[in-house]
Order: sequence, then structure tokens, then C-alpha cells
Amino acid sequence: MASGCAVFLIIAASLVYFLMRDLGLPLSITSVRLPDVIVENIDFRREIDGREWHVVARTAEHDSGRIRADSLRVHVSEPEAGRSAELEAVSGEFTQDGGDVLLYSLEGVVVTPDRSIDVIAPRAFYGGSEKIWTLDGGVTLRDGSSYMKGGSARIDPDGVVSIDKGVEARWRIEY
Repeated sequence: MASGCAVFLIIAASLVYFLMRDLGLPLSITSVRLPDVIVENIDFRREIDGREWHVVARTAEHDSGRIRADSLRVHVSEPEAGRSAELEAVSGEFTQDGGDVLLYSLEGVVVTPDRSIDVIAPRAFYGGSEKIWTLDGGVTLRDGSSYMKGGSARIDPDGVVSIDKGVEARWRIEY
């Protein structure tokens, strides 16, 4: 019985030792802010200032009034003006009210009644209050007869495209 008590005391002492050692470890808590909501395979439609927006994304998360999304397809159309845009982006951000949109690694096509323009840009921002698309980080625009490349471009509500910062342009003249 004395050997059983000795074994019990050794086990108890070991447990107390490890417990005290673990309680003495420094406490390091990393504060990670999690989004309010995370959604997969999102698909929504909205009308904003006469434009119809259809957004499809693989994932989206809402946090503090902003929505961040991955693997985006954005279709924007103005039926009355006959204009539309079909855009794909690796990721993007939207304000909750839908006014501002920021897209990263953008490829797409902008269609007007008289032409179709392919668009490639690392970043595109749509300012809801100005209703202007600003593309930057190196922009390429092309259609069947012209090619334009520059550091940035702006597309205003009337469809007028301004491109600047090291512009390169080529076009074919039809006789």
C-alpha cells in the first residue's frame, strides 16, 4: 500500500507541475475582426440611377457597410440608351448602398449602339455620385478597328472615353 501511495503522489505532483507550468504561460490573444456576414454563390440584381446591375460572385462578405467579393461577373445595362457592359473581375468591393464599385483585375466588354469595346485593366472604380468609370494601372481598350493603351482611362455617363498617361493608339481607316 505504501508503494501505491508513492505512485499516486508522484502522479499528483506531476499533474500539479504541468498545470502550474501551463498556467504560467504568457497569454497572447490575437484580435481578429470577422466580417458580419459571409455568403457563397451570390447572385443579385439592382437598379441604381436608371442602370440595371446584375452581380454574380463566388463569395462575398459584408463588413461595416462594405461588401467584398471574389470571382465576380458584373453586367450593367442602360436599356433606354442601348448601352451595356459585361465585366469579369478577380475581386471587388461595393458600398452597401451600391453607389461605389471597385473592381480588381478586370476584363470585359462595353457595348454601345454603334460599337463594342474590349476592356482590360488592373483596377476599375465606378463613382456612383459622378457616374464615371475610372480605369487605372495600365488600360487596354480595343474594338474591330482600333487599339488604345494608356496608364488610365475615364468613361463618362455619355460613353465618352478619355485615355491618358503614356497613350498608344492604332486604328484602321476604312475608305
